[in-house]
Amino acid sequence: MTAGLLTVGLLPVAAHAADGANLALGRPVTASGAHGSYPASNITDGSQSSYWEGPAGSFPQWVQVDLGNKADIDEVVLKLPRRGSPAPRV
Repeated sequence: MTAGLLTVGLLPVAAHAADGANLALGRPVTASGAHGSYPASNITDGSQSSYWEGPAGSFPQWVQVDLGNKADIDEVVLKLPRRGSPAPRV
């Protein structure tokens, strides 16, 4: 099962199963590209202080998280950085 996103910069993503487990944590990530020191692997590293940023001026941008197995997803949480601030917003 995979989860895909279209965006420019994302903090970690969490795909929660019905039991609340973060299915994306530590899972492999593929992306359309990355900008500087913001690789796609930051999406599933569990850190609130890291994020993925796609290549500047290149659209569309996407990421794909390999969840490993088929799963019933109860919730997907995306946390985006606030403009001009390292604090995330949900």
